[in-house]
Amino acid sequence: MSQYFESCIDFVGSHYTISDRDEPFWQEAKSHIKISDRQNYYMDMLKNPNTSISCHVNDWSFLTDGNWTTWLIQQGCEVAKRNIKGSLEMLDKENHVNPLQNSLFGINNKDYMKYLSKKYGRL
Repeated sequence: MSQYFESCIDFVGSHYTISDRDEPFWQEAKSHIKISDRQNYYMDMLKNPNTSISCHVNDWSFLTDGNWTTWLIQQGCEVAKRNIKGSLEMLDKENHVNPLQNSLFGINNKDYMKYLSKKYGRL
């Protein structure tokens, strides 16, 4: 239970640490909240072009990798371009066909479907 609780605290805290709101409440909250190790992990993962962005559900959190990465991307965190070949292979391995998840890898659905057709034949 403590891991679930801590992951929720980290996620809520991220709303303050990356906010550009300038109202006194937000500035005061931001001055007291440190970026968590978990938030740093996901921000570093997004910036590193040699890591894949997973969308797995974690056993230790109510929030998935996809929740974190989608939230951080929406807030303007830096995202490196990925190696499309490696990304396609990973998407294939994880059976992802979701356009939002695919876009995290820099792949559009048309390219992904073309890749699957080539690998498996007619879909």
